[in-house]
Amino acid sequence: MFRIQTVRNSTEDGDPTPYSFADDPFDESFGKPYFGLYGVLEDGTLEHIADRRTYSEALSLAKKLVPGIDFPDRL
Repeated sequence: MFRIQTVRNSTEDGDPTPYSFADDPFDESFGKPYFGLYGVLEDGTLEHIADRRTYSEALSLAKKLVPGIDFPDRL
């Protein structure tokens, strides 16, 4: 199983943090959002695969790795 997740880096330590609709898009504690592609392990742990600037770039990579994978074509 795979997940494409919107993330952004903390300006304090640079660590990626999940980004959701409830988050303030202008919060200066975080950088610009981007999209991470993750493998989802059986226990729910996420294994980072790659980061891409746009959802379509992350989707393209996922489709190359797993032809026929079922993700929405757009958010």
